[in-house]
Amino acid sequence: MTKQISSAIHTLIEIAIKESNQAAEALGNANKLLKESEKNLNMLLDYRNDYTNQLAQNSQKGLFAQSYQNFQGFLAKLNQAITGQQAVVETCRQKVADQRKYWQECERKKLSYGVLVTQAETRAHRAELKKDQKLMDEHALRQSMKKTHSR
Repeated sequence: MTKQISSAIHTLIEIAIKESNQAAEALGNANKLLKESEKNLNMLLDYRNDYTNQLAQNSQKGLFAQSYQNFQGFLAKLNQAITGQQAVVETCRQKVADQRKYWQECERKKLSYGVLVTQAETRAHRAELKKDQKLMDEHALRQSMKKTHSR
């Protein structure tokens, strides 16, 4: 393999490694955001459950109409917040899936360049062996011819 091609492939490998590392970092960040958004969603769900339980307990004790309306209004807003947070979680999940796919593509590219280098090195090694074998055959032929002529 010529030095120029070797240098080009090694440059491509370095770029692919850099891209793969950046993709891995982006995937890690996307996973972190997903975990945070899921944590926020769970917090809202827990809060709604607690608030619903509190409403049920207060209803058994007796509740003024205004207090009941306030509870219902707050629950409606809480449900809207939960719906919004569920959308955020879904967006984060999609981002994680997209980032994972991109990282895998980067890894495949990096590995394919490695395979190209290995194949080129194997071809160069075989060519070197073939060249050495040819030189040894020529040397053996000359030696054989010297023996034949010296008799």
